Amino acid sequence: EGAAFRAGFLSGGDPAALGRFGRMPDAAVHVAHQGFGRSLWFSRMGRLDVALHVVAGLPGRFHGDAASGLGLACAFSWLDRVAAFPKLLDAVPEHLRVDFLQGAAFGWEARRRADRSLFEDAIAVLPEAQRVAIDDGLAAVHAGRRDLEPASPPAFYEAWRAETRARLGRLCEPATFGTAA
Repeated sequence: EGAAFRAGFLSGGDPAALGRFGRMPDAAVHVAHQGFGRSLWFSRMGRLDVALHVVAGLPGRFHGDAASGLGLACAFSWLDRVAAFPKLLDAVPEHLRVDFLQGAAFGWEARRRADRSLFEDAIAVLPEAQRVAIDDGLAAVHAGRRDLEPASPPAFYEAWRAETRARLGRLCEPATFGTAA
């Protein structure tokens, strides 16, 4: 993930930078596309529409991975603008929203771990529906990991992402994430 982020970022978001990752096992290629998606958030300077255009040019089986990376980068880097997240999510094509949310939930967890008081202060001022949705996302991250750990499946990270997506899909309607709808 980190190596593909670096390759994507240093190439200015050129999908050709993913070429060397294609020789890896399938699970690693999916993780690489997540890292590349994360790089697009920065190389496209938070322009979700432009980043999604690049994602659309990737092979279809990696669209969700790249959308996950976009969500992760957005949630981690835009904590000061987290109130805008529901509107931003509206701009994500419907078929990619749960992937974007999964990435965002991972990003919020990373941000919370980095500075809990900063995270809690930023979330505290949000409308209740959005706070609950973020808490639900974090709960999905933790429950997914907790339930997978005893089995320790191969490609654990991919299984964790999939389990988190499944939980998010059951917990909330991505189209109404964080709204009072």
